[in-house]
Amino acid sequence: MKPGDMIEIAIWMKGTETAREVEHWKTVVCADIVSEAERNHNVEIGPLTFVEKKPGDDRVPSVPDQISGPDVRLLVAEAKVAAGRPVILRETGFATDLDKKDLAQLRQITRRAHAKAHPGDRLTDRHCDQIIESLGPETAVRTLADDRRRVH
Repeated sequence: MKPGDMIEIAIWMKGTETAREVEHWKTVVCADIVSEAERNHNVEIGPLTFVEKKPGDDRVPSVPDQISGPDVRLLVAEAKVAAGRPVILRETGFATDLDKKDLAQLRQITRRAHAKAHPGDRLTDRHCDQIIESLGPETAVRTLADDRRRVH
């Protein structure tokens, strides 16, 4: 299963199913199948569209022997496969192990220093963390200590 592929989920209907049973298949059973496929194949599957096909229609297999009823048809759900979701791995490094308060303070100090050198340029948390990591834990500890002395 790859982006661009079309998936199909189908069920034979006899014509005796209630509207509630059909709706359950469309909203619950198909949703479960799609969710499992997304997890197993690391893809996203677009919205389902439903079409009813009659025996003998294009791409409709022979009706199974156990299926008979007043209005035999194949209910098909179709959807397009999109690119997979990125796998988010936990960042590693000492910054991820910092206390939330200390990390927030280091980010604030990093943003202030960056703003002096690059006015109008705003750093994201991720960029701040990369700078903090590059400076190393000793610098981070020293910076926090200096900042606390300045405040008090």
